[in-house]
Amino acid sequence: MRKSVQNGEWYGEIRAARGNIIVIKDVQLPKANNGRIYLYNTQRGAFVEYDESIVSPKLFELDPEQTKEAKMQFQAGWEVAYKQFMRSHGKFSDNNNKEVAKKVEEIGLSDENDIDDDSIDDD
Repeated sequence: MRKSVQNGEWYGEIRAARGNIIVIKDVQLPKANNGRIYLYNTQRGAFVEYDESIVSPKLFELDPEQTKEAKMQFQAGWEVAYKQFMRSHGKFSDNNNKEVAKKVEEIGLSDENDIDDDSIDDD
């Protein structure tokens, strides 16, 4: 995995026998357990904790055109998952973390404007 990171994010794919999966690594996420890594899995629409020794050799960076396409296709889902992930790790409202606060501001996430998901009838 190359270390080309833009805005704290790295776009790549896991190349495996079962098929390729586009993933996004965000350097601003909380650290995973020792020997583990968090990646946004675009097929699952969620952050997944992977064994770094197993997944690292299978990670390949997307080229600039592929990265642009991936951002357009997966940005909205990534933003929702990022917000949920940060909240579940107690980092979303951490005003002491300037990088997280900046990211939250960039993607338009704030507690004040949130809609209570439980109040929406999905039927």
